[in-house]
Amino acid sequence: MEETLFAPYPSDIRTESDSLGVVDVPRSAYYGAQTARAIDNFQISGIRIGQYPFFIGLLLWSRRLPREPTTSLAICPKRR
Repeated sequence: MEETLFAPYPSDIRTESDSLGVVDVPRSAYYGAQTARAIDNFQISGIRIGQYPFFIGLLLWSRRLPREPTTSLAICPKRR
């Protein structure tokens, strides 16, 4: 079985299985086989989203936009 890149020692790995088969997951991880597969298969960059607080703020702001017209028309109540 192939070792994953994020657990340096074999004792730090647990084995999880899903419908696609068996995969190694770090023992300290709170996720399972499907997330471990996604981490292995979709390593686009080493940049984490937390390094861009402005981007996170824009995401939150954009989630508020669709709600504003409906609250002004009294279709959807305002959140408290």
